[in-house]
Amino acid sequence: MKYYEWKSSVSDLIKQFVNFKHLSGIKFEGQERCLQHFDHYFYYNGFEGRAITKEILLPFIYEQDNSVSMICMKERLFAEFAQYLSDRGFHAFVIKPRYTIPRSNYIPHIYTADERRRFLAAVDSYPAIYNSNRNIIDPVMFRVIIGTGCRLSEILNLRMSDHDREDGALRIMHSKNDRSRIVPLCSSLIYRLETYIDTFHKDSPADAVLFPRKERRCHG
Repeated sequence: MKYYEWKSSVSDLIKQFVNFKHLSGIKFEGQERCLQHFDHYFYYNGFEGRAITKEILLPFIYEQDNSVSMICMKERLFAEFAQYLSDRGFHAFVIKPRYTIPRSNYIPHIYTADERRRFLAAVDSYPAIYNSNRNIIDPVMFRVIIGTGCRLSEILNLRMSDHDREDGALRIMHSKNDRSRIVPLCSSLIYRLETYIDTFHKDSPADAVLFPRKERRCHG
């Protein structure tokens, strides 16, 4: 994250809270930027002392040009921060959320076994095209998606180091809500993935993207 120079009289408390979240294994990048904005707001409005009052906090959350999703994030963040401060003997106003993010009406399509079979047959029939490796990558990538139930974004963010060959699993790092998890693979998927890695990624470093979107020549 870009370097930020903390300014306010509560900056040390904010930094302790951020560090606490990082040590808990949470990515916390968007929240940290929000707390940096709050530090800037606190300092340039001339607030002093170490108490975060209702009069200080509410304008920061509600009187700026924010989307509903941003307001919801701020409400959750400062409720957690207030609890963190209270547990350590500092005064902080505990906000009661006013907003909720509307639930989506989207209904996902659940593929039948025949639809999955025909889909994979189509992917397997990709022709070999000059300067493209989709015929090598996609048959394995889509089987990993189907076999694990992971989101496409989670699969596209995988690195070589996220594959645990010994345990036959994938490590999904900092996914939705900054949560990480280990996803076990079935034996047939382990075989396909390891064969793909041993050929396509023969000389790749540990930080290489497992399923690259940009084309490159296949090793071997």
